[in-house]
Amino acid sequence: ETVNVAETTGAETPREFTAGTVGSGTDRLPEPLFGDRYQWTDWALVTRAYFISQGLVTPKELQTIENCTYVIQFGHLSQEQLARSQTMFYKLVQMVRGHALRVVQTVAVGNGFEAWRLLVRDMQDLDTNQSVGLVNEIMNFDLAVHGSFEQGLSHLDRLVESYCR
Repeated sequence: ETVNVAETTGAETPREFTAGTVGSGTDRLPEPLFGDRYQWTDWALVTRAYFISQGLVTPKELQTIENCTYVIQFGHLSQEQLARSQTMFYKLVQMVRGHALRVVQTVAVGNGFEAWRLLVRDMQDLDTNQSVGLVNEIMNFDLAVHGSFEQGLSHLDRLVESYCR
């Protein structure tokens, strides 16, 4: 299935802002996101505001993209939406690093709407039960069970990284 983001336009078509035209780059990009979940909430709020103020999405489009449960395909976008989606993709590539960049790299080049959808889904995936489970596993970790000290430390490092994301 695909989402028709075109249905979200109409009266809410992005306006031209006096600070610059769509994708002009005259406003400073938000600080980079490295893929840490503790950073996500604040970063996402700033980035949503940036995308909306740059005219890349409307609030309604952004909500539709974030709530979409299936792939957003190019074929269902108008030419104008396609241009905004492509600009959004390249802005995202400039704003993310590490794990977050690897998430963005999984989509077709230029599909910013889909890249944002996947990033939102990835960063919000760790629910409370999973988080508590990881903390318990970290707190009760036994290096001796994992063979060598290096293997145990490597496994503990992966657990901590998973929790931090």
